[in-house]
Amino acid sequence: MSDFLETIKSFVQNNRKKIIMTTGIFGGVYLIGRFAKGKLVELQQTMALDQITRENIKKRYQRNQFDCLTTTANFLPILLEEISSTYNVEIITARLQHTKNTSAQINPEDPEQDLEQIQRLEKKTKRELWEELKIMSFTRLIASVYIINLISLFTYLQINLIGRYVYIDSVITLNHNKTDNNNNSIKEKSLSDDSAQGLSTEIQAKYLAFSYYLIHVGWKKLAERVRTETEKEIGPLLLNGKITFEDLIEIFNKIRMNVEETTSLPTKSNIYKDLNKDLNMTHYIINNEKYDSEVLSTVTNNPKVKIDDKLKNLLNETRDILESEDFSAVLSSCLNDSFESLFMILKPTFVDTQNMDTDSADTTNAPTKEILLAQMLPFITKSLYSVFYGVPNPFLEIIKDNMMQQRFSAIIYSSFENN
Repeated sequence: MSDFLETIKSFVQNNRKKIIMTTGIFGGVYLIGRFAKGKLVELQQTMALDQITRENIKKRYQRNQFDCLTTTANFLPILLEEISSTYNVEIITARLQHTKNTSAQINPEDPEQDLEQIQRLEKKTKRELWEELKIMSFTRLIASVYIINLISLFTYLQINLIGRYVYIDSVITLNHNKTDNNNNSIKEKSLSDDSAQGLSTEIQAKYLAFSYYLIHVGWKKLAERVRTETEKEIGPLLLNGKITFEDLIEIFNKIRMNVEETTSLPTKSNIYKDLNKDLNMTHYIINNEKYDSEVLSTVTNNPKVKIDDKLKNLLNETRDILESEDFSAVLSSCLNDSFESLFMILKPTFVDTQNMDTDSADTTNAPTKEILLAQMLPFITKSLYSVFYGVPNPFLEIIKDNMMQQRFSAIIYSSFENN
């Protein structure tokens, strides 16, 4: 046994440097391995946390977009009622029927009929009634496409801005909950600072209330602008004159260019550089800043209500976005898609059924024919309800699926660096 130990001792003495070097190498490798393993576990945890965060943001964002859609849908009956009562084509039609058939009576006691309008119409000749019917039918249809786009995009903007603040606030709160309880003083200070970042339910409600302006005031200003341009383009046309589908599109596009103050319309809705980035309709969407208190007082029925700093900052950010080139481009894109859809709704009126393929019900590429403008009016009148009715509403779906709108909403929601 002693000989064995002496042999080992002699081997160690003779190879001491090699043994030290080998031990150092293996020790270093072991330490590096442990360090790498720790870093790998840390990296995996970070990646897993990032994945969870992304999924959380995605779920919240998707829920926000659904809220935008349902909120806008709730506004449509109010807007339809406002437009129908202001541009009451039906009462003109009833008056024309009355002049043609005495059995068709207008009842002044009917609460749904405006006595003032009835009295005004009674002073008009039959020709004047037809002319007013022509202008009002086109005006309210074209205006309705603008209005549904403005209220939709404004709602997407409002709810995604709120969603961003709420998400940031939830993350801050979660981080504070993980803070060491021993750092109470630091934690209390942080909570005090961060509470200013979040939006209370009251502020959110006040902020959303500013859609009142567009729904009850702004749309009327826009509709009057549309009426002015409609009178220029539609006014000279004779009711017994003929019109083609191509003529109708050209007339609508001229009205659009005048309303949007541009010399051309984009040919494609998904190419940013082709869109109208000077399309500023902020004054139709939200009131002037100096009337913020007045609008909020009207909505809340509280003359003492105040615009605090948080709400003011949120409204300022909203106006900055509404006046941006990006928002103009998104609005331009959505309007293009919406009017294309409207044209497809109106096209069957012009379809030449005699030369149409009887085996196909698709009218997209069907041949068209000339029709009298007077024949077109009933379809123009009814098409208003195509804009506001439908579950799901076709125009809301078009705006929801618009690629530019989706990108813009995602940018608004995820611009966390601004906060």
